[in-house]
Amino acid sequence: MVRKILVILALSVASAWSLASAQDYILFNGGIGLEERAQAPTTGVRLVFFEKSGDFRTNVDVTIKNQAGEAIIHTVTQGPWLILDLPPGSYHVHAQLDADNAQGGVITVDGTAQEFAYMFQVE
Repeated sequence: MVRKILVILALSVASAWSLASAQDYILFNGGIGLEERAQAPTTGVRLVFFEKSGDFRTNVDVTIKNQAGEAIIHTVTQGPWLILDLPPGSYHVHAQLDADNAQGGVITVDGTAQEFAYMFQVE
């Protein structure tokens, strides 16, 4: 009986460790103004959101899925930069500004500081 309880406990702990929340991956969500961007981490994977005019965008609905197709991050940006701490691998990014403006695709994270830019066609 004790052995059975220990096995169940061990499996529960292992499962808890394998479940990371979106907050475990997000290093920085913001970047409104030069002062705030100056405080942003220089490591990680930076996603930048902007209009064709060059103006930065905020309030972008972002979903990131791992190679298995599981959504590991779903957040709304609080500024033009979303900086993530993702392990090396491929991820699918979907960024939705509004009903008519979405960007996305596969990014490959290599463990170095990287930047991926998403431009929205805003009238």
